[in-house]
Amino acid sequence: GLPDIWSEASITDDSTGVGFSMREAFGVDVPPETSAAYTIRVRLNVNEPPVFDLISDVSVAEDGTATVSITGVDAGAEDEVDQTLTFLVASSNPSVVPDPTLTGDGATRSLDINTVADANGTAEITVDVFDDGLTGDVHSNTSSQTFTVTVFAVNDPPTIDGPLAQVISEDAGPQVVALEGIGVGGGEDEASTQTLTVEAVSDTPDIVPDPMVTDAGSSWELAY
Repeated sequence: GLPDIWSEASITDDSTGVGFSMREAFGVDVPPETSAAYTIRVRLNVNEPPVFDLISDVSVAEDGTATVSITGVDAGAEDEVDQTLTFLVASSNPSVVPDPTLTGDGATRSLDINTVADANGTAEITVDVFDDGLTGDVHSNTSSQTFTVTVFAVNDPPTIDGPLAQVISEDAGPQVVALEGIGVGGGEDEASTQTLTVEAVSDTPDIVPDPMVTDAGSSWELAY
């Protein structure tokens, strides 16, 4: 915190041979003197900023969550323990990491970090804390820290909607079934970089040989 700040005040006693007490005003007794100069050191009460421990950077998997502990939360000085502290938490990249939620009280708080589905990248998280004491001039009522959340990419499994069971007559001939919901899974980064291979295998090839799967452009087809 800030060091104690003192101000100098000089008081001159011009009385003759009569002592007087300044204990009531300054807590100092002045001895009898004909003429004397006294220096009174007056302590100014300064609002010190709130504090909390350094927050480390965080890594989390795509679609994952994390909890960060904020420790060492303190109003800043022993005579400021009755102050109310207010936290503000903001993300620089809410399209990857929305503003985290802060919970708890006392010397330890928790930040709940969530990620946007299928998004990855980095976000700077800024934590500001304010007390309700004096501000301006020599006073300070704010502290701030920034840490980085890195959301690393995860390869999501491809998707497909299960085709409905087929019932056909013996010797019915070739059949074609549309396959729906086929995709690489995940976000735009996977859609733009990954290639799909679709295969079909029959568990009774002596009745139904392995079907053929073709990409029909806007959809996939299975022929058997």
